[in-house]
Amino acid sequence: MSKLSGFIRYQCDRCGKTAYLAENSVDARTWYNVSRFNAAQCTGGKADEYTLDSDCFTLYSRLITGEDKSFTDWMHPAPEPATNTDSKED
Repeated sequence: MSKLSGFIRYQCDRCGKTAYLAENSVDARTWYNVSRFNAAQCTGGKADEYTLDSDCFTLYSRLITGEDKSFTDWMHPAPEPATNTDSKED
């Protein structure tokens, strides 16, 4: 039996899908490594690292896009509408 080297075992940290792929495989490009800070880590500490397959990465991208928008809205709130407190008497 021959032996082949140069393969990497990928496993999705979300769904558990597993694949054994050659290091230079085109399919290896469909696996993603993401880093994420949770609330407890936001002022220091190391980000959590996750490996995701393409399906889970697509779902993660949608989730993080919504979180990015929420953060941007929080960070840069819309200006309060101007209120006219002057009373004019004719």
